[in-house]
Amino acid sequence: MAAECYARFPRFIGNEADPLPTDELEVASREHTFWVLIDNALVFRRHILAPLNVPVASFSAGDSLSRGLNLVDWRRLSPRANAAEIIPGANHLHIIGDRLFYARLNIHMNGLSKHV
Repeated sequence: MAAECYARFPRFIGNEADPLPTDELEVASREHTFWVLIDNALVFRRHILAPLNVPVASFSAGDSLSRGLNLVDWRRLSPRANAAEIIPGANHLHIIGDRLFYARLNIHMNGLSKHV
């Protein structure tokens, strides 16, 4: 764990309003989700976002916006990126299972296949 992450982690845990999950590490348990999110955050910090001239379709859960979560604005990295489409009623953990997300992603994928 990098020094910055090591310093921030106890503050993150200490600022958590809900008690830490201890409901076992079964898939979809709160504890499993907690550790997956921490692992993903650590992995993501190893990557550097670099500008590319590629099409980017970005989606954001409506709940993420209302909670003020940090979101990547892909338009600063690609001139071919669109503003994030909002998936209302979804949160950042469940957007991947939302039917509207898949419908919008399908439209973007079909549009890309016409340019290949």
